[in-house]
Amino acid sequence: MATVIGVMTEDFEEGLSKWHANVAGGFNDRIFGGGFRIGEGGWVDIPPKVPKTPNPTLSDLDAAENPGTYPVDSRFVFPAVGAKAFKSIIQVAPNVVRLECEVDFGEANDDGFGNDPEFWELGVFDSAGHMVAYFTFPVDVKNNLNQLLYEIDLIFAGA
Repeated sequence: MATVIGVMTEDFEEGLSKWHANVAGGFNDRIFGGGFRIGEGGWVDIPPKVPKTPNPTLSDLDAAENPGTYPVDSRFVFPAVGAKAFKSIIQVAPNVVRLECEVDFGEANDDGFGNDPEFWELGVFDSAGHMVAYFTFPVDVKNNLNQLLYEIDLIFAGA
């Protein structure tokens, strides 16, 4: 399992008061109902390539929001749509929710150019399509011989 570093997005931080009642009463589809997206952006070539520091001002994955930053064959984004996209959503403490994001063996095995995708970033989305959290991690190459699993703990300081 990859070690991910991430941030709550500014849009979500500003809107957290709207969701506070939901957070206090249990995490639900409204907050994570948009599923997650995993993408080939989120890196910088120093060299070597390393994950970028997560940017809380992004409203989508870096590969989608800033495609010109990356080579044409490094812009693939795989959407796992809806709350059912998560392997699990578990409230592990009053202010902590654990998300398990899984990309299965048969999913996301081609970046559209005949290559195995090289994933560096992951975003979590609410049911309205707003990205609520953004993460980067060391590269994970995906093909039909492996599945990817990310266990993410979101800590809500104000909850």
